[in-house]
Amino acid sequence: MIILDCSIFIAGTMDDENNNIANDILNRLSLGKIHAIVPKLFFIEAANVVVSNVRKKRITKQESTRYIDLFTNAPVKTDDNFNMKDCFDLAITHELSIYDAIYLELAIRKGCALATLDKKLGDIADKLKIRYKNEA
Repeated sequence: MIILDCSIFIAGTMDDENNNIANDILNRLSLGKIHAIVPKLFFIEAANVVVSNVRKKRITKQESTRYIDLFTNAPVKTDDNFNMKDCFDLAITHELSIYDAIYLELAIRKGCALATLDKKLGDIADKLKIRYKNEA
């Protein structure tokens, strides 16, 4: 079981991105070779990225429905039982946004590796020895 952050999902689904790590994780997820948990925040972040990409004309409004379908139907479990005090403490301690701290708290609480392309969050996950290493 891994914690999947939004950066992996977006990099693995946007047509104009070609990220081998994200592509491999999403492929393995779709084949049932790995399983993922996300906080409910994941869906809000993904929707915001889609909206932002429509505004930037990276994708059309019509194309956006495909991305909405992709993330709303992603084969992931949702967890929304985060402890806000713990998230706040992680955000302050590691100088993270509260959004990133929610993913980190989930990984720590569940004892799972965190899959992220976010450099700062990834560096902290490495330091805490919870970063997902893309190993076959």
